[in-house]
Amino acid sequence: MQILLLSAGGGGGNILRSVKAAFLRDLAVTHKADSRYAERLRRAVTTRFLDTNQFALSDLPKEEQVLIGAHTTGRLGARHDPEVALEALNEASLQLGAQDYAKVEATTRAMLAAAPRFQDARFLLARALLGQNKLEEAEQISRALLEEPLPFTASLAWANIVLGEVALKRNQAAEAVKRFNEAVVASRDYPSSLAARAARIRAEAAANAAPPVDESARAFITQFSQAVTSNKKADLESRVVSGELVRFINASIGTELWETRVLRTEQLNANLIAADVYIKANKLGKAGEGTAVMLLARTPGGLKVSGIELFEVR
Repeated sequence: MQILLLSAGGGGGNILRSVKAAFLRDLAVTHKADSRYAERLRRAVTTRFLDTNQFALSDLPKEEQVLIGAHTTGRLGARHDPEVALEALNEASLQLGAQDYAKVEATTRAMLAAAPRFQDARFLLARALLGQNKLEEAEQISRALLEEPLPFTASLAWANIVLGEVALKRNQAAEAVKRFNEAVVASRDYPSSLAARAARIRAEAAANAAPPVDESARAFITQFSQAVTSNKKADLESRVVSGELVRFINASIGTELWETRVLRTEQLNANLIAADVYIKANKLGKAGEGTAVMLLARTPGGLKVSGIELFEVR
């Protein structure tokens, strides 16, 4: 494995131990013909560690510029520069957003050639393979991520999302529902939460297993929608937990259309309901539609909105 490790200061021993623990192998560095670096590279190969204070990234050809950063090892004990790793991840993410799955596959495979346990690259690769209908490998990578001793929450979420989509493609709707449920529980970032919740609704419909919508929540959300378009701040505030959603309330003034359809409700605890809601809105001539996740709290005064967890109305 050819690795260039960079940091802003010391802590090399901590980095070496962390990286070796993560990759379970010794590290080596490619020799450079340039005599300016020959001695330092010989010392690096001997110690199996490249001194982080003596090299700049520009010292290596572009094809050898592989940076191991925090996303790769998961736990680095010293300062480091994640610039190259983040650049590659951003490139792969943009390619995925453009649905250029072949390029995502090429980008992530190049990253994994140098860092086989790079979790972010692995779940991006799994998603790219799914997009190309390469189900067996997408499934294999996702299952391996779930078996990681210290998986990231994003790894758990996206691995389950991929496995759920694979199950749907195989007409295994019940298995898909299970996977998407696990993804919803694991998700902590906006993209995976949004994808998991939407996929769960699709899978439950396919399995004919959609849970019944809480009718009190449905009735309340209808009342809340009417309050949004009333353009009366007091009406809206009376349906929101005191001190919450201040910016939303202020931004709602002037809304001409706010139509809702409750897609799913889930009792999170005795006093809290999560509602997946489809929203169609129009404000000052600008129309939008999409989904949101509203948190409804049971209070002595009845249901009130305590938060909006996701809002994807565009």
